[in-house]
Amino acid sequence: MAKRFFVGRVSKPPSDIVKHALSSLRDDLRLFEYDIDGTEAHNIMLAEQGINTVRDCATILYWLEQARNLFREGRFPLDESLEDVHTAIEHFVVSKAGIGYGGRLHAGRSRNDQVAVDIRMYVRDEIIEVSRTLLELVESLSGRSKEFVYAVMPGYTHLQHAQVTTFAHFLTSYCYPLLRNVERLLEAFRRVNRCPLGASALAGTSLPLNRERVAELLGFDGIITHSVDASSSRDFMCEVASILSLIALDLSKMSEDLVTWSTHEFGFIELADELCSTSSVMPQKRNPDALELVRAMCAEVVSSAYSLHLMLSKLPSGYMRDLQLTKPPLWRAIDSVKQVLQVMKEAVETLTVNVDRMREASLANYANAVDLAEALVMECGLGFREAHAAVGKLVKQLSTEGRAIHQLSSEELSGRLSEILGKKIRVGSDLAQLLSNPLKLVERRRVLGGPSPQSVERMLEEISSQKTTLLQEVEKREKRIGQAKQALQRIVREYLERYAVGEGS
Repeated sequence: MAKRFFVGRVSKPPSDIVKHALSSLRDDLRLFEYDIDGTEAHNIMLAEQGINTVRDCATILYWLEQARNLFREGRFPLDESLEDVHTAIEHFVVSKAGIGYGGRLHAGRSRNDQVAVDIRMYVRDEIIEVSRTLLELVESLSGRSKEFVYAVMPGYTHLQHAQVTTFAHFLTSYCYPLLRNVERLLEAFRRVNRCPLGASALAGTSLPLNRERVAELLGFDGIITHSVDASSSRDFMCEVASILSLIALDLSKMSEDLVTWSTHEFGFIELADELCSTSSVMPQKRNPDALELVRAMCAEVVSSAYSLHLMLSKLPSGYMRDLQLTKPPLWRAIDSVKQVLQVMKEAVETLTVNVDRMREASLANYANAVDLAEALVMECGLGFREAHAAVGKLVKQLSTEGRAIHQLSSEELSGRLSEILGKKIRVGSDLAQLLSNPLKLVERRRVLGGPSPQSVERMLEEISSQKTTLLQEVEKREKRIGQAKQALQRIVREYLERYAVGEGS
């Protein structure tokens, strides 16, 4: 068991039960190298400010790098008696360098601002990764859309046939909300990428820290000015979790659509075998297990965001230990969204589309009724409500007879509508033929955002342009962070080489 080197007013160690409750060591492991980076930047600043000597700094940096190497090799000594990763790293440096050196690394800092900076560095990297994966899914969706610009299918509202559309039109409908979510993540990045170090526990420190220098070394865009806000605010976690929940809602809807369309009753698509399983008793089954789990994981993302909000809803100002438990919900949300995005990307890229079945269904349940009503407005001079009522009565008649609109000749269509309206209506043969051709119906809907091939192709160009712009923004942020990490490591190497620090020195 590690010796506690900060005891203060508390003279007795916590009981084993309390110790287990207090520990966040396992939850913190993903923050390990971020904690190393933050501690290195802080100690370089302490040396530059004359608070510690350069020899102090070099010795601390040496053992921090040793801790990093051991962690990467899976050999870092994780003592469960230590409460968190921050304490574990500090304890390692003190145990190796001695209290005379290692005891200096925490000057002007609290675990409160320390964990806040670790989380922010981790979250900004995850924002970049999730954004990239979102854009990859958009690329997959838009790529498959190009294959099905002319593949007609029924569109649905209330899960009832509504209008004839195309499979490409449906696939592109998923792209826009995903792109908006990338925009949201990049907006959140701007607020995440602020450095809290130097706030200490609550009200700063009397030591002459250079907070801006630490922010620069860690690749932040600036500092969080107010010390209370810096050390205890977790609104950035709620914001990111909320965006992840929006992503989850979009992905859940997509997975539900694909599951529904893969059923025998629809038969529009077939999911790849890799995404399905069979029944333990019914050998014919192809269960869409992967996409069903996607729905459940998306629900978990939403519940994680809600859990995080609840944890913060009753807290007073200042750091509280409750904040320790805000990390796991955010970790779960991030991990789940990343996994779901990969599954959905594979589903989109590997699904088989039954174009003939979609075309057959597109006219099976009066999805061309609105097209007839609009044609009566344009070609017969009817008001839309009059045309709407007439077509509705026509559909009711035909449904009792088991017939479809496109099965009527122009003469019969004219006669039925004239009888319903009580006045002469002449429907040309061109319109009658149009109603039997779902692709022609779609081609007439050239309104911006509509399903016509021309409109879909315009949207695909727009999606591609937005995707390129957003990817450039993601790469710009990623490059800045990468450059800061490289610069920090260069300074660390310079300290170690200049002062020839090593074991036994």
